[in-house]
Amino acid sequence: MSVDLENIWKNITCDMPKPVSEWWWSLLMKKYTEPGRNSHGLNYLQGKFKELEICKSRIKNFNAFGLALFFQDFDYNARDSECYSKNIDAFKKFSTEANIPEESELFQQVKHLLEAPTIHSTEEHKTEGAYGESDLHYFLDIDMAILGTSEECYKKYVEDLNSEYSFLDSSSYKSLRKKVLQSFLLIPNIFATREFRDRYELQARKNIREELSMLQ
Repeated sequence: MSVDLENIWKNITCDMPKPVSEWWWSLLMKKYTEPGRNSHGLNYLQGKFKELEICKSRIKNFNAFGLALFFQDFDYNARDSECYSKNIDAFKKFSTEANIPEESELFQQVKHLLEAPTIHSTEEHKTEGAYGESDLHYFLDIDMAILGTSEECYKKYVEDLNSEYSFLDSSSYKSLRKKVLQSFLLIPNIFATREFRDRYELQARKNIREELSMLQ
């Protein structure tokens, strides 16, 4: 199933100035097709919007959710720990040009979702048998969905991620990666929502354990 990202962007920004929408669409495509973005490029963005189809009817503020997905990895550089804040700044710049007031529900919800990387897990992730239903829960689950893909897809993702961190020596990369993967296995639920947990939880844990064994 292919996803028409441009059409989604046009629908989300249809009430905004057309020149602003078109300029930012071009910039988004330029950003997501930059050299070196192997695991966080255009295919990655396409994948996120495909996952959105699973829960589209459950999303309470679709426009905010879509904008957050577009801007979440607007800037991506494995060397730069400030990308997260730069992406929020990029959205703020876009919202100014698109006449989205900072006090509006749209602005506040996008900002809330873009701040999700500082959260990573909620009470629903930490509590056995608990499920989340908020837009934030679905946003976090879509971000983690790659962990639960098929063995072949996951292997490609790991290879791409490894290439993005080629500036690290093998020992440093393995140590960093193991720490991240082990943190996922320490919580009861990698996925907060019922839809994503039912679909991906078991495979994600299998993929993670297999990658950890390869990193030993």
